[in-house]
Amino acid sequence: MKKMKCLFFLIFLTGGLAAQKKNNPIENMTWLTGSWQGTYKGKPFYEAWQKATPNILVNFSIEIKGKDTVIKEETAILITDSNVLLGKKPAQWTLKRITTNEMVFENDTLKFSNQIIWLHTDDDHWFTILQNPKSTVQYDMIRVPELEAVVDRFIAKHNPDKKN
Repeated sequence: MKKMKCLFFLIFLTGGLAAQKKNNPIENMTWLTGSWQGTYKGKPFYEAWQKATPNILVNFSIEIKGKDTVIKEETAILITDSNVLLGKKPAQWTLKRITTNEMVFENDTLKFSNQIIWLHTDDDHWFTILQNPKSTVQYDMIRVPELEAVVDRFIAKHNPDKKN
């Protein structure tokens, strides 16, 4: 009987660990990794997302001026024991809903954007919708694969311990 209880406990434990690994929200965010272009007030802007660890996706802003490309680390999505957070304090949003093609982050204390919605489409675009009580702003992001090598070089230069 003790062996049965131990066996049951081990099956329960390993099943629970597998479920935790399977339910890591970053697994539903893999479409976000890569380089992207959006348009704001008629001008293009660029950003990239890279998986830094199993629990962190880092966001980079990319500015292109002529032949120069300037990359800056901007923010991150961080998975903690109790939350999934977007941004840095004091402007952090908490993940409220995630599917394989949608993420909804919320922070009711911010004036700029209380809710951020990302919708990934079948044709590999994603829409960002920034909402607050007074307005809604939407961006259509398209993949720009030619920027990925530039971002990889930036990461390698600034994080020599990281292997691509």
